[in-house]
Order: sequence, then structure tokens, then C-alpha cells
Amino acid sequence: MQVFKIHVSDRGSIKAEMVENPLAWDLCFAVQRTNRIISRQVNEALRSTGLTAEQIFLLAAIGEAGSPRISEVSLLLGLDHSTVVSNLKPLVRKNWVTMFVDVDDRRARRLLLTDNGSARLVVAFERLQELEDALVKKVGGTQNALSLCRLLGELSTACA
Repeated sequence: MQVFKIHVSDRGSIKAEMVENPLAWDLCFAVQRTNRIISRQVNEALRSTGLTAEQIFLLAAIGEAGSPRISEVSLLLGLDHSTVVSNLKPLVRKNWVTMFVDVDDRRARRLLLTDNGSARLVVAFERLQELEDALVKKVGGTQNALSLCRLLGELSTACA
């Protein structure tokens, strides 16, 4: 099977070329499609909490890390600094996260999950439990889900 690979040349022109082995293409497509589908389902499950999928992962990362720097959260979630800052704004405004100056480096900002944010996270995780159970069932059980998580983690690390 042949597929087309689209890329931009050094001079800015768009080129398409045929690829004999589309495995990489298939892998990228499958990961992106799965991400979109699951993100949509997560956002639907979270609708009543006022959180999005991106925000719940951000809150969870902050809560787990204690009082991380924004740069540490960026690295943990694989997001650029400006995306994390942008996603933090509504969380700070709603008093779910507190942002403060790092005492060791006044240029850096640290984050802290507030009691309100922690309570919101508990409710969100309750809403997600049903979705998680359904996903585990769809992939054939806990062992398959764990294997899939391990493989996706390896892929994420290899691509970072």
C-alpha cells in the first residue's frame, strides 16, 4: 500500500511524495484519532464540573507535584510554557490554583492546588471513573490497558 506524505521544503513550498511503508503514518493517525475521540469523551464526562481534559491533567500534575514551577509542569505534561500559562489563567481566576513567586528564583512562578481545586479534582475523577472503566473494558481488560499505557509511554518518551 502506498500513501502520500506531505511536507514543507526548505524554501517553503509544499510537496507530497508517495511512501511505500505507511506504518509510521498509520501509527501517527491512530494515535491522533484515538486522542481526539478520548478527549471528546473526557470533556463530555467533565462538562458538569466546569473543567476540560487539559485542565484536569494540569490540576492533577500540580496536586501531585506539590508546588511545582510552571516549567516543571510544562515538562511533565509535554506542553510549552505559554500553553501552560494560558491554561492556568481560568484555574487561578476560579481559585483552584494559586500562583506565587519562587523564593529561590524570583523570575520563576510556583503553583499550588487550593482546597477548592482539590475538591474540584475529586469530583472530576469521580466523573471520569465510569469512562475509565468503559475504556479498560473496550481494550480487553486491565492487563491490556496496562500494556497499552506502557507502550504509549515508551512512544511518548521516544518522541520527546
